[in-house]
Amino acid sequence: MMKKVKVALVCAMVSMGLYSCNSDDSSSSGDGYEIVAKTSDNALINNIVVVEDGATETITELGKKEWSKSFSGKKVVAVSVTGGTVDAADKAGVLTLEVVKDGKVVKTSKADGSILVATISM
Repeated sequence: MMKKVKVALVCAMVSMGLYSCNSDDSSSSGDGYEIVAKTSDNALINNIVVVEDGATETITELGKKEWSKSFSGKKVVAVSVTGGTVDAADKAGVLTLEVVKDGKVVKTSKADGSILVATISM
């Protein structure tokens, strides 16, 4: 199962890199925002990869249900979150990744199943 999660994470990172190279700068200007990841009760966040203006930060082996980070809004940011259900046979896990600005959700990425991968770029 971890091999599948790692493959999904690498694929997500590549797609985020390609998307961020093609995105315009209009979404990355302005005030700050927060990216929030949450799972259902039967799932956990395992790994997070944050690419901010070309610099990569990897957070591994979290084992948490929620994570968040604030950004200035002046740099290109891409976030990929992987997780999974506590019981590998449980196919009903949910992972939600949201961009929150001024208290409102402006972007959402959602995954469901036993292996969870969500990505967002700004």
